[in-house]
Amino acid sequence: MVESKMGDGDGYKLMEIIRGKKATHFIINCPNEIHPPQEISTRTFSRRIEKGEKLCDICTGRKHHNFNKIMPKEKLYKLYVVKNMSSAKIAESLGKEVTRQHINYLLRKYGIPRKQKHQNRKRPLQEKISKDDLYYLYIIEQKSQAEIAKEYNVNSRSISYLMSIYGIKSRGKTEANN
Repeated sequence: MVESKMGDGDGYKLMEIIRGKKATHFIINCPNEIHPPQEISTRTFSRRIEKGEKLCDICTGRKHHNFNKIMPKEKLYKLYVVKNMSSAKIAESLGKEVTRQHINYLLRKYGIPRKQKHQNRKRPLQEKISKDDLYYLYIIEQKSQAEIAKEYNVNSRSISYLMSIYGIKSRGKTEANN
């Protein structure tokens, strides 16, 4: 049935039919022998036949990504988990054709746990003011949050937030005034 839809004049040959859990795909051999065999879904196959389009992605200039070959699971794991690269950086290293969304798709497909957005982000305030420094200034030297904020050129609310992260209890108003 598929071969009859393909016709004789176009030169395409059906190499294999792959029946998956979700969809059926065809492996098509292009008449241009330089082009490698291509996997095409039944839906795409039918649409292209109805419109009279060529089946080969390379002949038509379509961008076709076989991400399993571009980025095998082991390589993606090494870059994403071991080297701690973001999906955007991995995509950037593969060129303009591959996007962050493609890499995220592969992470889901391969079952590699995704990082939370904040894991790669630097915390400049925490790098600027350590827990020990803040404790020393606030508890030992009895400086106010406003004084510490002025010293580090940040907002006093940032100091308050940092104290909550570090677990440093804020003094009450009566203690602060003494």
